[in-house]
Amino acid sequence: FQELNFPFCSMAIETNNRMPLVTLSLIKKIIKGEKSNIRILLLGACYRPDIGDDRNSPSYIFAHHAMEEGFKVDIHDPYIACWTEKEIEILKELPEAVFYDVVVLAVPHKAYKNIDFTKWLNSSFGTVVVDANSFLQNEEIKAMQEQGYQIFSIGRGNYHEENIDYRRRRLHRLSSSQVSLSI
Repeated sequence: FQELNFPFCSMAIETNNRMPLVTLSLIKKIIKGEKSNIRILLLGACYRPDIGDDRNSPSYIFAHHAMEEGFKVDIHDPYIACWTEKEIEILKELPEAVFYDVVVLAVPHKAYKNIDFTKWLNSSFGTVVVDANSFLQNEEIKAMQEQGYQIFSIGRGNYHEENIDYRRRRLHRLSSSQVSLSI
């Protein structure tokens, strides 16, 4: 038998495996500084929305590389309790946003759709939100921006890296004036 070659499948897999690193690269551009003091909350660990299956999850690629680079990463997912083979604990309860510098919306679970993000962020003006899966609707983004939140999105040009220098300065100013809290 001849070995079959499916180049488009291979390219699709390579692209999917790179996308979490695009998100991480964006976060590094935003914060530009000491990573060990930056806390990231990753919302979603599953491969697909609303299914408790984490095999081949892009979230793991993101979390693994972010932790390797020195970021403090917490992960929440309503469908799984832990990544046992990866030895990473998954938070059962959604923590308060005030404890995080960056929130990454990774998996568009229905449970997250029910969150009013402007209320959940609750005056966490130093917290940057990165929508890595086109999760937020334009109206939600606009409402959050009107309240002063910094929103970035992957794959949505109108919210990607615009005014990044202003946002970086604002994040550092707010982060340096806040007391470090741990949970």
